[in-house]
Amino acid sequence: MAVDYRSSLARYRRYLQTVQNKPLWQESLYLILSLLLVMVLVIWALRPTLVTIAKLLAERKQYLELEKRMDEKIELIREAQNVYLQVQDRLEVLNMAVPKTADWSGVATGVQQSATDSGLVTKSFGVNLGKDVEFSMATSGAYDGIKRFITGLGKSSRIIDIKSLSIDKQVGGELTLSLQGAAVYMPEN
Repeated sequence: MAVDYRSSLARYRRYLQTVQNKPLWQESLYLILSLLLVMVLVIWALRPTLVTIAKLLAERKQYLELEKRMDEKIELIREAQNVYLQVQDRLEVLNMAVPKTADWSGVATGVQQSATDSGLVTKSFGVNLGKDVEFSMATSGAYDGIKRFITGLGKSSRIIDIKSLSIDKQVGGELTLSLQGAAVYMPEN
């Protein structure tokens, strides 16, 4: 079915001629057409602005959520800082108990000095560096001295793990202590 545009055109032309003959209708038509044109132009002109406003509102919402999360993180950091300040004095003791370096010479000196202070004579001392500072030693002396030495190792500021311990009685009543132990350290990664 073909559209007969000539008849439609003729009908609109007759309508417009009728409107031209009536001034009230003519002014009303011009007013309505002017308002439609103004509305189209306003929408066409304001559309980019409205799109920009919508984008900015969405960004603002995202930034407010981000600010809220950052405030929560800042609060957690403040709490962690308060806890750190409370335990800061004890961290020095922890660093002495589990140092960041092997410090095998400090372990050797400390263990041998403790043996000497307890009245024991060190016969042999060996150090093996691995995951921990492992050491083995043989000392001799009286029972009270051995007891003081082992108690001193337990109270040492450095954590010392005693792997094996044996006490043998030698000819003449002297006691010999054979000890294998390890001093723990935690290297920084």
